Amino acid sequence: MARKITLLLFFNSFLLTQINSQCTGNYLLNPSFETPVQTGNTNGNNFPGINPWGSWTMPGLGSNAFNVIRVNGSGYTGGPNNAQNGIQYLDINSAGGTVTQSFTLGCAADITFSGWFSSREASGSYVNWTASIEILNSSNTIVATSTTRNFTNADGDNNPSDAVWYQMTGSANNLPTGNYTYRVNLGDFANFDNAFLCANPGCLLPVTLLSFSGQFLPAGKLLEWKVAQETNVYKYEVQRSINGIDYLTIGEVLASATNTSEKTYRYTDTENIRQTIVYYRLHIIDIDGRQKYSSVIRLSEKNNKAIDLNVYPNPVTGNTLTAIINTNKRNIAATLLLLNAEGKLIASKRFVTVAGTQNINLDISEVPAGFYLLKLNMDTESQSLKVIKK
Repeated sequence: MARKITLLLFFNSFLLTQINSQCTGNYLLNPSFETPVQTGNTNGNNFPGINPWGSWTMPGLGSNAFNVIRVNGSGYTGGPNNAQNGIQYLDINSAGGTVTQSFTLGCAADITFSGWFSSREASGSYVNWTASIEILNSSNTIVATSTTRNFTNADGDNNPSDAVWYQMTGSANNLPTGNYTYRVNLGDFANFDNAFLCANPGCLLPVTLLSFSGQFLPAGKLLEWKVAQETNVYKYEVQRSINGIDYLTIGEVLASATNTSEKTYRYTDTENIRQTIVYYRLHIIDIDGRQKYSSVIRLSEKNNKAIDLNVYPNPVTGNTLTAIINTNKRNIAATLLLLNAEGKLIASKRFVTVAGTQNINLDISEVPAGFYLLKLNMDTESQSLKVIKK
């Protein structure tokens, strides 16, 4: 009996170790405020903060309401003599506020999070404050809260005794796919360092995935995804499955170097798969080798169309509107029409179709900014969509 109990305890310990081992690696960017590097000091000088600071934003703080302190362990008396991690940490010198960073879960997952807090030098004028970390969903509803600690003047840097770092931790189970915010609550003269967040399974995305969709077209299965806050992403691998379980990488799209808040990517799967239902997901690879997955989309052949019209990008920001046309009909006379809100013809172009995908360009250099209707007439069929010119 004793042997069975010992084996059971060993198995449970092994299982717990395996589960915990899946939640490794910090998915927060710049977690210890080491970037950008502050220069020109040797003993813990204060440097005015820049909002945002790397991947962190300070919605509850102004640009002069915080510093990033660089310490070298050489007797700094205005707060901790050493950062909890690295040699820089965040310092609040206002009435307090919040510090945030967004992240995206590409699947339902359990998360673990933490951060370290301390106080500056003690003084009767410094207020008491409560340290905590919160996780908010896309509706700004708090879905998880860390442990808390009430800091008082006694926690400050009382020379010669140094201020102490305290870790606040939290977790949440089975959070659904979606966008979230890691929020740090700080008081007056608070310090923060070494933020941490991980998920099990590891499907935290280094980018906010606004949408991921696809459709059957004559030229193949067209996949499109829109992203925001794309940071450190190297490439997107497109993976396909015919059973929703086993996935195969069929292509890749490198992350764009353009500096825009939102980006749109496309990939067409041209392989002829004799399946009425196909599954796709994105394998997102960061420049430092971290790998995450998007949610899965399911395409049905019932969505197949004889003709499909798209515009990329939309809104149009340049002098040329590029219409992307997919059809299985070749050598058919077609016309592309651009109409304004009153139905007046603004621009048009005639062309002959090819089977598959073709791009048709319209010169809109003289077209003012606004909302328009792009219409494609081909044989006995037509299709239209709304277009915005900026």
